[in-house]
Amino acid sequence: MNPDIMATPLEEITINAIERLQRHSRFKEPYVSYESKRSKLHIGITPSGENLNLGPYDRAILSSFFKEKTITKTVFHDLAPISDYLMDVCGGMPRLFYNRCVTEVAKKIPIWSMKNKIYKHLGVGIQDLRTTIIAPNVWIDYIYPQLITSIGPNTFIGEDAYLATHAAFTDRFEIAELTIGANCTIGGAAMVGGCRIGDGAEIVPGALVTYDVPAGQKYVGLKLK
Repeated sequence: MNPDIMATPLEEITINAIERLQRHSRFKEPYVSYESKRSKLHIGITPSGENLNLGPYDRAILSSFFKEKTITKTVFHDLAPISDYLMDVCGGMPRLFYNRCVTEVAKKIPIWSMKNKIYKHLGVGIQDLRTTIIAPNVWIDYIYPQLITSIGPNTFIGEDAYLATHAAFTDRFEIAELTIGANCTIGGAAMVGGCRIGDGAEIVPGALVTYDVPAGQKYVGLKLK
């Protein structure tokens, strides 16, 4: 493990969220476990019986673990009622308000190079501001836009597509990295979240994508209704 490796956005978000949750008495010593098959980290108030348990939360141990393993998703469990914990896992209202206002303005801008600069300011990993085209009304996840870690050059994202980095439920909250390769086409109204889209892949309009898509593949998958 190289101590000089910088923390990934997912690592920073996960650690900050855990430490905000620790203000609640039932989350004083949250347990951490790792699901290797899906590169997923689990945070809860009880140990997991199925995954690799890291024991009670320790910042240094978890930071080292992020650098040793591939982790692309974090799931916070035992959050019922979700209203008591939502701001802790989302990062606070001021940041959410700012991100939402900025993304709402940006998605109406027809000049994609200008739009891309705004999204990059929010942390979206757009690799080429000139050749990446994000059509009007694309929904960029405003809660954690920095988890869209890469959108490759010459990629087109159609109108009303949805790029998600979080999912909220009544008792848990999930965050995940989203990576889109170069020369990809994301069809209009497609919903893409928590996965890796390989170079040259095509997602048809209206598709729901939550699993990795290999390079060069045309993905029809589930269709949203």
